[in-house]
Amino acid sequence: MTLLSKETAQKRRFATSPFRSDVGGEFGYIFRFLLVGVLNTAVGLGTIYACKYFFSLGDVPANGVGYLVGLTNSFFWNRNWTFSHSGSTVWTAARFVLVFAAAYSANLLLMLRLISSLHFNTYVAQAFATIPYTIIFYLGSRYFVFVRRTGS
Repeated sequence: MTLLSKETAQKRRFATSPFRSDVGGEFGYIFRFLLVGVLNTAVGLGTIYACKYFFSLGDVPANGVGYLVGLTNSFFWNRNWTFSHSGSTVWTAARFVLVFAAAYSANLLLMLRLISSLHFNTYVAQAFATIPYTIIFYLGSRYFVFVRRTGS
């Protein structure tokens, strides 16, 4: 194999990499969405801890600030990288908040049901509750928030 063919092979591998925002297909969208979710968890949780440690905020205000920063981070990366959306920022952000509210509501409802009715351990219930949250947030983002409009 020549050096040129190794370079060509690398270019071809990158051309189909799910890290590229222009690679289509559901797998690419899901992969990028999950990566943004991991980043978002780190940013949101880091913000919560920083608010508590550096600014002595209580749990509820720190959580609110963390979610606000995390949601903003998630919107930025999902709009610009995951889905490469170029529509109206204001209306897209409004739809994003609606989808978040639906996903978060499903998360809370399942978590509370698992704990109160089925007597799950609270940590296990929290983990299980992330499943509908992630699915609803992905589907809502993909098919309602960052949908590509054709024609006008």
